[in-house]
Amino acid sequence: MGTGSGKTITSFKTAWLASRMPKVDRVVFVVDRIALTKQTNENYKAYDPDASEDTFGSVQNTNNTTDLNRKLKSKDNSIIVTSVQKLDTLVKRKTFKAPDKNIVFIVDEAHRSTGGDSFKNIQKAFKKSAWVGYTGTPMFDETTTGLRTEDVFGPLLHAYTIREAIADRNVLGFKVDFETTIDEKKMKEKYLPAFYRERYPKWTEEQIQEKVNNLSQEDMDDAVEPSFYDENLDHIKLVVEDIFRNWRNRSNEGKYNALFTTHVGGSKASTPMAMMYFNEFQRINEENKKNGGQTLKVAVTFSQNSSNNDSMLATNQGLHDAIKAYNAEFGTSFGMDDVSGYTQDVTSRLNKSASDGNFLDLVIVVDQLLTGFDAPELNTLYVDRTLKGAGLIQAYSRTNRIADMQEKPWGRVVNFRWPAQNEKLMNKALAIYANKDSAVLSQEEQRKSNQKDGIIAKPFEDVFNEVKQIVGKLSSLTTEFQQLPPSEKQKDYMLDLLREYNRGMAKLKQYDPEEIDGEKVGFNYDNPDELVEKLGMTSDQEVMLTTVLTNELKSHIAKEKKIPLYQIELKMTHVKDVKVDYDYLTELVEQLLNQVHEESK
Repeated sequence: MGTGSGKTITSFKTAWLASRMPKVDRVVFVVDRIALTKQTNENYKAYDPDASEDTFGSVQNTNNTTDLNRKLKSKDNSIIVTSVQKLDTLVKRKTFKAPDKNIVFIVDEAHRSTGGDSFKNIQKAFKKSAWVGYTGTPMFDETTTGLRTEDVFGPLLHAYTIREAIADRNVLGFKVDFETTIDEKKMKEKYLPAFYRERYPKWTEEQIQEKVNNLSQEDMDDAVEPSFYDENLDHIKLVVEDIFRNWRNRSNEGKYNALFTTHVGGSKASTPMAMMYFNEFQRINEENKKNGGQTLKVAVTFSQNSSNNDSMLATNQGLHDAIKAYNAEFGTSFGMDDVSGYTQDVTSRLNKSASDGNFLDLVIVVDQLLTGFDAPELNTLYVDRTLKGAGLIQAYSRTNRIADMQEKPWGRVVNFRWPAQNEKLMNKALAIYANKDSAVLSQEEQRKSNQKDGIIAKPFEDVFNEVKQIVGKLSSLTTEFQQLPPSEKQKDYMLDLLREYNRGMAKLKQYDPEEIDGEKVGFNYDNPDELVEKLGMTSDQEVMLTTVLTNELKSHIAKEKKIPLYQIELKMTHVKDVKVDYDYLTELVEQLLNQVHEESK
């Protein structure tokens, strides 16, 4: 099933129905990590028809491995929610003996934690078991060299792709940008030579130049090789500067928040780079506090390092500093003895479920929260790493949950390294998971197919021109925004055009400004009339269209069709505030009198 398209409720229904089958003794829902058991347990309880304020219903959580063992052997038919880690620990116990019961295991995120020996041993331990897997990103021949998902769970039962989910409006498509922090000339003349000189001190200048001119896919994949982007302070500063500069547009004036992921190559720890980003955000925040600029509430979260390796001290010191800054921002008191509590609190402020209503703008991660994390009011993922295949789909899908389809028309993704290579990897991953047969298409065909299916957004210029055409049609219909059209058919057409105009304006507000015909065009929160005028309206005409004429049209249609006004679905996109005072009202009355005078001539 496409990520975000309703796997949780579908899997719950499967579990609930299975638990009521006469030959099924137990149903166990398995999540791929302990951190998700709480979220799944709460979601399941919300769907459970047997639950009420006074009763626990059909769903039971497991506090620890012993609790899991006891519940597996109990006689009731409730659904157990547990993690693959607890199951693994349980079956490794020398004293463990599987209950003589028919158990149905339903596995969430079935592409993860299922390909190794641990999962194979869990399946072997429960002799009388059936296994059902749910995933938005199954492992195919094209996406893995290891076990495919069907090797673990058997043949595919049902598929509902991301393309179908977008068409059904169950999830959003994506608006994906590929930014260049350091242009190709500087990269090839300065940064790449310096990087390879340091990495290969015995290489000649000719060898270094040969490498710079012939980078392989592996050189641009931080899962394989390090690159000049890693721990590069110049790059980090440019990325953070871009985020601050475009924050209002991308976040819809702060209505939505963001996730940021970074990773370094060559088996080095990525946490120091995450901390470099956190420190740069803090530095800019301090500067902006002094000069009255934009500030953002930022946190960073990653796992505590207990491996005793070279990076342990730096990782844990970074985490300590991040928690200390977080406590100061939110009045909490987490310490290194409760990192999991800190992570849960960060999660609640990112998905806007924190009880005090004090939320985060942006969270920096390495790998945490990139799968299985639901936050409908998160709309942007910033990516400073290489993503591909299932990992790319999972990470991108943190942004495309439905909130308000007009105010949040898509999930927003901004990539900051290797733009051409990462665009190629994106088109391939989206094409495979939208339609497996698309894997054979060329890169350009994949891009066009993804755009046609609404999986990725159209370029700014296309949307701008579409909205400009709509404005032209509305102008003709309303005699340059002065009056409603005379016929009922034209009024209905005007309503359709207004809906299209609203959807288009909501999108244009969230693009970064771009050049069209040599001029920079985009939505400027400090001067919204700029875009309005480029679309072919004056500021006054835009106000007339979106207030006076829109309200007249809704009232007319409500009266003609004998329906309440509130049933006419037409939500106007907020472009600017209009100060309604004595002067404004006087001006409107004068315009109205002049119009009446002209018509009576």
